[in-house]
Amino acid sequence: MQSVILYIHGKGGHPEEAAAWLENGVTIVGAEYPKDSPWEAAPAIRDAYHQAEQSGRPVVLLANSIGAFFAMHALEGLALERALLISPILDMERLIEDMIDWAGVTEEELQLRGEIPTNFGETLSWRYLSFVREHPIHWDTPTEILYADGDTLTSRGTVERFARRHGAGLTVLRDGEHWFHTEKQVTFLRQWLAQSLKKPAVRFVIDDRALNAENFLQFVMQVWPGNYDLQRTQEALKRTINLTAYHGDTLVGCLRILTDGCFFGTITELLVLPHYQRQGIGSRLLRLAMEVTPTTLYFGAQPQAEGFYEKNGCRHGLTSYTIPAAEQA
Repeated sequence: MQSVILYIHGKGGHPEEAAAWLENGVTIVGAEYPKDSPWEAAPAIRDAYHQAEQSGRPVVLLANSIGAFFAMHALEGLALERALLISPILDMERLIEDMIDWAGVTEEELQLRGEIPTNFGETLSWRYLSFVREHPIHWDTPTEILYADGDTLTSRGTVERFARRHGAGLTVLRDGEHWFHTEKQVTFLRQWLAQSLKKPAVRFVIDDRALNAENFLQFVMQVWPGNYDLQRTQEALKRTINLTAYHGDTLVGCLRILTDGCFFGTITELLVLPHYQRQGIGSRLLRLAMEVTPTTLYFGAQPQAEGFYEKNGCRHGLTSYTIPAAEQA
């Protein structure tokens, strides 16, 4: 079933602009929000969401720049198949703090005066800054981000932290800017959108404490059949950092890290359901492992999987040996 695209534009944009980026025949519902604050934009964005929802088809959020920030506030908790964010504003508090520095004023001055015009076209608002601090973003929608390394509004570190925290996919355009407007940039944007919409909408969870033995073993038996003990599996899951991938409510990928937190860590297994393989899920789980592990990871690999690990930045290490488990009396 083809999804409906809910498009939320950035500052100076308009709801119709997304049609130039998407393939012909895609249904687009755009939101024209009247003001430049999240509390004023939210009603129009939610109205557009409900209009898209009435089609009976899955709704995909496509949002650009500050439109992404507005959308994540307005649509929190609503059913979205996935979100595709272009040059998103992800840390508005940091951006406002930066603009305060650029304007050469202090937070105390802003609080006292309420609003301060600037020479770079923005008006600083104490109400806006307070709102952002009082309403942090809570986001659990499967998300892909397109970012340009020349973006001056959101730092590379900010977007990488967001992607890591929310398990989002991140694509970076070299020599790009916050606004995708050149022929090369728009072509890259179109290709990214086409590829992103073809992927399954997979949600990644870091340190998945809700993972239980029953669901895990149902998943494992489809990839690595064996005779597994339910209770011992549950105890094993409690001891590992569990990185998981879900398509809807279905567990489709899992990587577990066993570590002492100081000297040693290992990947116990990296598994992806057969019909979800070769779609980047294993690579994403491996990248997340690299970002969250507290130690260097040492692990073995089957000969046929060596190319996968090398492609994803792993290096050959020590030769491994095995010692069979002691037989239980």
